[in-house]
Amino acid sequence: MDKLMGFRMSFLGSLRVFLSGVLLCVCNLTTMGSELPIVLNQASSLGKPFVVPSNVPWVETTIRLTKGKRYRISAQESACYKDDVVPCTADGARGLLGWSFDRCVRSPGRWNLFRYVGPGVTKRLRVLKDESEERRRASFLTLIATIGMDDSKASTRVIGRCREFDAVESGTLFLFCNDWPGGIGTQGENRFRNPAKSGAKSLPTYGNNHGHLSVTVEEITPSR
Repeated sequence: MDKLMGFRMSFLGSLRVFLSGVLLCVCNLTTMGSELPIVLNQASSLGKPFVVPSNVPWVETTIRLTKGKRYRISAQESACYKDDVVPCTADGARGLLGWSFDRCVRSPGRWNLFRYVGPGVTKRLRVLKDESEERRRASFLTLIATIGMDDSKASTRVIGRCREFDAVESGTLFLFCNDWPGGIGTQGENRFRNPAKSGAKSLPTYGNNHGHLSVTVEEITPSR
């Protein structure tokens, strides 16, 4: 009887520890989900790969670009890199579903029914094309680079999987995966966020993105 009682006590103790652990994990996941940031500060340096998550509107690197110098930025997407259910690469939406989604809803128009979905202003991708001589077109989850935290500046560059470019001004390099802002305002944090929601839903358009990019930034030395 004593052995049976001891076994029960031991089993109940182990079960209690196990359930406590599960509860702690759930709480941690919930907390993590409710703290999806607008800006992520990412330690980075030239020549070494670092991560750019697809669900964060701004990734601030610790790399400073210098006006007039030439740089190469390359990116490789992780498995399951997608905007909700739309498969993507660092170059943008892919496949028949991606092509259809991109062509129909990347910019506002009377045929874009998604413009009426969710909170905030009319849906429009943050970057449709950059202002460089190449004027590269941007799609969903395309990698974009800016100098400073402003995606409307002429220094914005559509990177995709790889691009070389000359920095037109000096400043801190910011990166992001292209998507609708989708917030309730036109400026500041609420350009991306809906304060009435929590977790991934607090960022209506970025919260449903999956995967990340592995990015490398290199300074290119001119050949003599």
